[in-house]
Amino acid sequence: MSYSFDEIIISGKKVNMNKLNDLNEKEMTVADKCIKFFELIGVKYVFGIPASNNAPLFDALIDSKIELIMSKNEANSTYSASRYISASNEIGVCLLAGTVGINNAINGIGEAFVNKLPMLIISGDTARQRKNKGGTQSVDTISITKSITKYSAIINNENEVLSELIKGISICTTPPHGPVHLCIPMDVQNSKLTSRIIETITADKPCYDENALESAIEAINQHESGIIFVGKGAKNFSSQIKELSLKLCWPVISTPQGKGVMEDSFELYMGNYGMCATDFTKKFVESSKATCLLILGSSLNEASIPSFDDVLFNGKQVIHIDYDKNELNKVYNSDIAVHYDLIHAIPSLLLKCHSKTKKSFEKTDFNVSYNNTFSGLSLRYFVEHFLDSLPSKTYVVSDIGEFMTYILKYMPIKEQTRFDINTHYGPMGDGVGGAIGTYVACPDYQTFVFVGDGGFFMNGMEVLVAKEKKLPIIYCVVNNSMLGMVNNGFQCLFQRSNKEFEYETVGISQMFNAIGIKTLVLRRNEDLYKLNDFVKDLQEPCIIELIPDKSEQSPMMDRIAMLRKSMTSKV
Repeated sequence: MSYSFDEIIISGKKVNMNKLNDLNEKEMTVADKCIKFFELIGVKYVFGIPASNNAPLFDALIDSKIELIMSKNEANSTYSASRYISASNEIGVCLLAGTVGINNAINGIGEAFVNKLPMLIISGDTARQRKNKGGTQSVDTISITKSITKYSAIINNENEVLSELIKGISICTTPPHGPVHLCIPMDVQNSKLTSRIIETITADKPCYDENALESAIEAINQHESGIIFVGKGAKNFSSQIKELSLKLCWPVISTPQGKGVMEDSFELYMGNYGMCATDFTKKFVESSKATCLLILGSSLNEASIPSFDDVLFNGKQVIHIDYDKNELNKVYNSDIAVHYDLIHAIPSLLLKCHSKTKKSFEKTDFNVSYNNTFSGLSLRYFVEHFLDSLPSKTYVVSDIGEFMTYILKYMPIKEQTRFDINTHYGPMGDGVGGAIGTYVACPDYQTFVFVGDGGFFMNGMEVLVAKEKKLPIIYCVVNNSMLGMVNNGFQCLFQRSNKEFEYETVGISQMFNAIGIKTLVLRRNEDLYKLNDFVKDLQEPCIIELIPDKSEQSPMMDRIAMLRKSMTSKV
């Protein structure tokens, strides 16, 4: 029977259909066909860990040009794939063991699901004849992963593998993006295909709302003043949003995850709003007389709108554009909800929105000046100045912890700075685990990771992967010997905390010196001068251990207010 695929576009690139049909015709093992398929669609890296039930896939990978990034645990495979996707705008592929591998990776899959990242996870499984008969590492991972993937399925028929791969790729790369999990039993992986697949695969293309977009453009043209509110989903459209902002003379603010959409020096960028907003941005929003709010690429989650208050929305016509219609009117009812991909919506806005009369916005420093009242190291001081010692092209990755409040509020975004944080799902250790993916996606950038000691103790062994691959990643560990967000949060909420939230100080630099990794310890603001020479001409990963002055009050009260409101709210 003859067979041909429909057009497939992955990460904006068309797949060579002739080669794909040729692959369909060839007789080879399922494992070989999977890896050949990955090569064909342009996969450069695979993240994962080998095991018995995915051995045929890893054996086929040996003959491929695709590079294996083997993490120290499966969670970090998915964290790395997530950060790779965020940095490169390509799909991320993970090869994991069935059962234990998938279960170890649940947090990374969940993070990809919440952040709508196109990740394809291929897992192994026990042989079909041993399923439900005591086969080693045999648990129903399909049911486990269904709630945190767009699609999860086991492929028990070798003749369906290629069609399921195409289906999986189509699903995870069709907006709204998200992870897909395909489980292939080990004997299926090792089978030779003797017949051709017969199913035609077509992905459901999103049906965007042209009428709503036109209504939004008409409304924008009726307002002289407005604010553009951008989230993480707008990070690929920085230059276009700047152009739109200048055309409308509307200022731009960002969500915490949207920090980095544009540099601080852009004349109409008024800083990041939401949790740990800058002092200036809060006052700007509260005093603004704007009559329209244009929301681009944000799901308006709790971190974006502190305590879900309505200060930003008061007195404004709200226009919300998002490629996931499930995000529209979920938290706030918009006056005009537009289901549309920004890749197409923003050019329409630029083309059809009228230029506005230039308004004057008095933009001052984002935060009140730093006042040195500490005898030890101030995290604020470090966060405000560390980029001065790094290359202009630096990619800052933030993990989750109390230190991130300083980063969101005080870290400057320079012209070529890139920044990534995942506050929405928020697993500790994801940044230190995912930095490998960031680096391989953007090797021309200096990758700099902020992580607390708690998150580092969870996933810090990934530094060894960077060492093995000679990746010059800078891991900056805030070593304050406690779970800072937890300990200090408890003190604010309950006026007490558990003594176990603080622990004995561990010399992180001493640990990693012992395995041949370069380290630097900073204990005072005056020590910051050492950073210039330390990071010069890096050829391998290094660790900067920060020992902060614990008397410094972190800007975490927005988060505390959110928690108080959550604990006292009624259904």
